[in-house]
Amino acid sequence: MKKNPFRHFIGSKWILYDTDKLIKALWTSCFQDDRYSIQQPITEKISWKILVDEWYFQIKDEYADSAICNLVGSIFLKISNFSYAEKYFDMSLRIAKLSHNKQAEQISLNNLGIVYKNLCDYKRAITYHQQALNIIKEVGEKQSEGITYNNIGTIYRSVGDYPNAIKYYKQALNIAKELGDKQSEGTRYANIGSAYSCLCEYQKAIKYHKSALKIAEEIGDKEGEGNRLSNL
Repeated sequence: MKKNPFRHFIGSKWILYDTDKLIKALWTSCFQDDRYSIQQPITEKISWKILVDEWYFQIKDEYADSAICNLVGSIFLKISNFSYAEKYFDMSLRIAKLSHNKQAEQISLNNLGIVYKNLCDYKRAITYHQQALNIIKEVGEKQSEGITYNNIGTIYRSVGDYPNAIKYYKQALNIAKELGDKQSEGTRYANIGSAYSCLCEYQKAIKYHKSALKIAEEIGDKEGEGNRLSNL
């Protein structure tokens, strides 16, 4: 089996799926004219054909439909087709609720939050992320909890509510520390530093950016190190 190019998508750990149905769903629902073909590149180096040929799924029992919808929605999100991403994530949410699948439900809610953030509907985005957070705390998924706190913090930063952004970023940071996730820890230090910069609290901003830089140096993240230096 070939390497799964979508392994980083939320929910991809559930599924390795035969791509025929995915292709049909994608191109019949969205790309209905001659401007797009299966060979149309997403980037200069990668085409849809190559990506889909490498993507194999194996569905798990009654949660299959929800998982399919989530991953198809993730593809539309990746190519910034937010209306179709919303459609599939909403379908996934309804299926997850009917099947009482809490994990799929919180993933769908978080994905909808990301969609609405991209649509600049920040109030609705926060509502979905908060609903996801309630479920995540119930089932005890710490990594997802940290990601969701970080997502909410980013939305508050987008609307200029920097105190709330810092509040959620710090909660995300604490979870990264608890899990020993250095990469996320560094990113969240940098996020807090950026929020303090927006508040003109530069000494605090420098403190957090230096912490982010230290972690980038520890883990050998040269790109991250460069980004952190540019913030100082």
